[in-house]
Amino acid sequence: MRIEIRYGEDESELRVLSGAAAWQQGQPVSGTPYAAMLLQAARLGLPNTLLDHRDRVRDAGVITDRHGNALRALELPFHGDMRLLAGIDPETGHILESRGIVAGEHGRGMEFIVTYDDFRRVEGRLFAFQETHYTMGKQVGHTTLDRIEVTGRLPSDLFDGSPPEPGLPEKHIARY
Repeated sequence: MRIEIRYGEDESELRVLSGAAAWQQGQPVSGTPYAAMLLQAARLGLPNTLLDHRDRVRDAGVITDRHGNALRALELPFHGDMRLLAGIDPETGHILESRGIVAGEHGRGMEFIVTYDDFRRVEGRLFAFQETHYTMGKQVGHTTLDRIEVTGRLPSDLFDGSPPEPGLPEKHIARY
């Protein structure tokens, strides 16, 4: 996974995850930042993440979303003590919310919630063009997609396979 996040005109953040290694702004990360990146990579692939691991997915009953709506929840435990929940609208089948949960010491974990909205079809596939991000119950961000392009294959020369270097965000690992 490689994600570049832009904060306005002048600030950006580069996150790279390749298997058991992760970097943020070209610096290796571990612990909670690494766990958050694992959850981010897993949720970016919803619902394929759930399909790929269907043998470990369990019905987690009903959860209430941030708007008070009842959603059917599917839960995927992974990478030790982490869980990913997908809140599904029982009428449309759309995933309206995902929750990434990292267990912590003494029952103090972290929860990352993303709500999805403004669903549109692109080349027959349904995408949410709006995301709102919450960490530990506090809104921390909002993402609006301007466009989505569905590609068949990524060019083989798009990624060079080397770890990111500080100051050189264009060099990165692409394998996950």
